[in-house]
Amino acid sequence: MKISDTNFYGLKLIEGVVFKDERGLFFKNFNLDLKNVLMPQPVESYFSRSVKGAIRGLHFQRGKYAQAKLVFCVSGSFIDLATDLRRESKTFGQTFVAKLDANLGQGVFLPEGFAHGICSLEDNTEMVAVSSAKHSPADEGGVLWSSLDVVLPVENPIVSTKDTKLPGIDVYIADRSLCF
Repeated sequence: MKISDTNFYGLKLIEGVVFKDERGLFFKNFNLDLKNVLMPQPVESYFSRSVKGAIRGLHFQRGKYAQAKLVFCVSGSFIDLATDLRRESKTFGQTFVAKLDANLGQGVFLPEGFAHGICSLEDNTEMVAVSSAKHSPADEGGVLWSSLDVVLPVENPIVSTKDTKLPGIDVYIADRSLCF
């Protein structure tokens, strides 16, 4: 496994070793290096399957439920979005964007303090995420995807009603006390 730094402190790109043959492909998406280096205490795991053009997020957890996440694309491909909400960070308010493709065994590690989301690029795109803290509905928050300075390659995005009501990034930039 290859773990690479990004311009966002603590946020890492992960490339698994992919084995392909006539049966399909196989890749390792977790090992003790990831556990020990990035996430010593995995607590919960999540799975999503999305249609082409679906946007999920951008979501985060506050307080004692703040989550670091290890995210992998296990089928299809998606654009991974992570907005830095760490008020003391050099990249505060900026959004990390990467295309993750299951055929390449790609993933990303997000430390606490990021709002995270995906945009599915094809039908039956599947994502698996492992988090460092339990989900708490009372401590969740998010950023409206369309408020970010990001162009996504979808014409008619499919977004949940809940996610269309998230505050824009301007709210967090104006009041850093809402951030990490």
